[in-house]
Amino acid sequence: VIARAVRVFIRETECRKLYPDITLDLENVKFSNDIAFLLEETEPKNLPFNRDIRNVGLTVRSFGNCDEYIECMKKVIAYIVESGACVHIFQQVAMDNEPDNQCAEAIVGSLTKDIRSGVVYHKEHFLPQELKWTYGNMDYFIGTRLHSTIFAMAAGTITIGMVYHGTKAQGVFDNLGLRELIVDNPVTFEKIKEKIEYIEKNREVLKSRLTIGTERAKEDARNAVCEIVKLAQN
Repeated sequence: VIARAVRVFIRETECRKLYPDITLDLENVKFSNDIAFLLEETEPKNLPFNRDIRNVGLTVRSFGNCDEYIECMKKVIAYIVESGACVHIFQQVAMDNEPDNQCAEAIVGSLTKDIRSGVVYHKEHFLPQELKWTYGNMDYFIGTRLHSTIFAMAAGTITIGMVYHGTKAQGVFDNLGLRELIVDNPVTFEKIKEKIEYIEKNREVLKSRLTIGTERAKEDARNAVCEIVKLAQN
């Protein structure tokens, strides 16, 4: 399929290293950052969002040992809430049977009352444009779902990404020059806490690199779209 396609765009290049048996070095295979970098932003209505405190966004998706992941996320949430911030848990994929939402329900339902008071679990079915705007208004973001991290970074929010499958997260963060904000498997509370502390100490530098990286990503995506349109016209 790849060999016979007029053009194939891969959104990260780590896959070439990990899967050498897949032919990804053909002339018709090109690189483009994810199209979600070009998504417009729209402010949602009636959003429970207090700007007077620090807000931290979170998406969850259990993988590997589900119980260990849930306990890890509970510790992360408690750590953030005890620091004086509000944790916002979002549904990147808003379907009842999605593992994300089943995992979120399990996490929120098992939090102690004092920690739960510092958490907002969003069950609204936000449009992608609304999610991106909301993620962009977080102080920082922690995402398991890859596209939640892309939305957040494209909106200018420093983001920690967790690896649960393949090379997607590593490659996307590497494209932006932020590979050190990736938490590799196995995901642990200690690893995430270390990344949070790193962000707090290096916020301005990371923000500058994120701005440069996302502008480059948007330009790559625009060029890919233009090429696709031209190919379709021909």
